[in-house]
Amino acid sequence: MKIPKRIFQLILCLLLSPLLSLAQKQTLNGIVADSTTGKPVQDATVYILKDNKAVATSFSDQQGVFNFMNIPSGNYQLYVSITGYQAYHAPIQISQSAINAGKIFIKNKTITLNTFEIKQSIPPITIKKDTLEFNANSVKTRPNAVVEELLKHVPGVSIDANGKITAQGETVKRILVDGKPFFGNNTFLTTQNLPAEIIDKIQLIDGKSELAQFTGFDDGSHEKIINITLKKNRRRGTTATTSAGYGTDDRYAISGNVNSFNEQDRLSAVANGNNLNDRNFNPGNTHAGNQPGNGMANSWSGAINYNMEDKKKIRLDVSYDAVDNHSQNNITNFRQTFFPDTTWYYNQQNNTSSHSVNHSLHSRLNYKIDESQSILILPELSFSKTDNIQNNQYESLNKNKDTSISGQAFNTSRQSAPNINIQGLYRKRFKKRGRTFSTDFSVERNSSTGNNTFQTQDHLLLLDSIGSYDRLTRNNTINSNIRLRLSYTTPLSRDRLLQLSYTWKG
Repeated sequence: MKIPKRIFQLILCLLLSPLLSLAQKQTLNGIVADSTTGKPVQDATVYILKDNKAVATSFSDQQGVFNFMNIPSGNYQLYVSITGYQAYHAPIQISQSAINAGKIFIKNKTITLNTFEIKQSIPPITIKKDTLEFNANSVKTRPNAVVEELLKHVPGVSIDANGKITAQGETVKRILVDGKPFFGNNTFLTTQNLPAEIIDKIQLIDGKSELAQFTGFDDGSHEKIINITLKKNRRRGTTATTSAGYGTDDRYAISGNVNSFNEQDRLSAVANGNNLNDRNFNPGNTHAGNQPGNGMANSWSGAINYNMEDKKKIRLDVSYDAVDNHSQNNITNFRQTFFPDTTWYYNQQNNTSSHSVNHSLHSRLNYKIDESQSILILPELSFSKTDNIQNNQYESLNKNKDTSISGQAFNTSRQSAPNINIQGLYRKRFKKRGRTFSTDFSVERNSSTGNNTFQTQDHLLLLDSIGSYDRLTRNNTINSNIRLRLSYTTPLSRDRLLQLSYTWKG
């Protein structure tokens, strides 16, 4: 049967259309470099824009190289942004299968940049000076979702299995809520307990030290900070969530949190408990080394955060959290060893019990004496205690399963570590712009006390002999540090400051 020519052409077009569509997808790469030194710039954010909407996003690697795949042919805007540099944008036409944009030189920031807004359906981003701002309203989250789910949509932000947050290649150690501390330095508490539905914006900020913010003189102390801004209609009122579950073998899990906010006071509380080997608070932030280990763990935890602001004089931020973990692990081993003329058996029973308790208190008191003077006090207290007990029983048997050697090893350890750190800062600003005086001090005392006992007893039945070994180890360490620093700044020109400082350590 002869196929009509037009039908044949139609079938051929249908078969080739996927290949033609694929052929229209192009690749784009290039290198971001410093215009002054010519060296590659790492972690720059590169956007391909179409009608002011982001079509694709990439980041430059250690060699400054960025790559885009499967970009449809057309006319676009290429936009490059990174903290400390002026934004770069230029038109680009994508028509070939592989396009090399070459080296893109970006200039060090010497002027204040206007706000550049990138509009896209998921997610919209606004870059304001040194701050990347993510609009949380653009992401549709699950019912009862928490902040962590929103953070996973922010470009350049990643969260690992332990809750550690990395933003633009740096570890995030603090999360603020409307510019105020929230649960101290425990970022896990914020990301797991603050409801996503009350969030308006998420900001990535390059934070400076308290002294640098006051004097305007960069002392080189920087950290990556996330600031979460709440929706205006959610800054007053109370929200609460609870959950509970019970299963076989008496397994249970219970959790709850409450947030009560108004213009001057904010109170948040969290409580968790389970025996499912599930961490409650992130061990990587506040309670390193005390998470449940092997075996079944019973964990309880609670935390409270309070912020108070007197518009005239005082601002107080306090957070406290406590964790109690108890784990039990039982291991039984049976081993049979074959020799040319005989067989030996070995049996072992190992029982381990571990109990740890942690308390942590962070506070911040800022007292404004007048418009030119203020005092900041930052006390931090922590206490940890661990108890471990291990009992190991073993025996060796001959081919007739008669016991030839039996023994027991008993090991206990106890450790406690109270720590205190107090920092204070006095700041004075003079009438002349840029002229300041400040003094800050810190007192730190870290101590650790513990003991370890190890006892063994072996019974050689063939020789009717008993051997034993006892050992007791004690440790007591104390580290104390005191530091005092005086700092004075005065302007030399419109954009230059002179800083004189003196530091004493003891």
